[in-house]
Amino acid sequence: MRAHLALPVAVDEHSITIATPNPDAPGLIEPIAYITGRRVRAVLGLHDVLVQVIERAHAAFEQGAEVLRGDRSSHWEARLELA
Repeated sequence: MRAHLALPVAVDEHSITIATPNPDAPGLIEPIAYITGRRVRAVLGLHDVLVQVIERAHAAFEQGAEVLRGDRSSHWEARLELA
């Protein structure tokens, strides 16, 4: 999802929410919906923030992490909080 700067931020049984700087980008929603089998909701995300978080997520994954935990997070379980 780096090509479109799409970052999954929430998922449930029926849908996945992605943050992206261009929610209306052609070719973004359909492949994600097909691969996940879920309805895709695209929300607006700031380009520079998404680049930073995606790079951190890839680095964490390469080091064996399963969940990216923010530096200021006080929670150990996977969860999403928006400010």
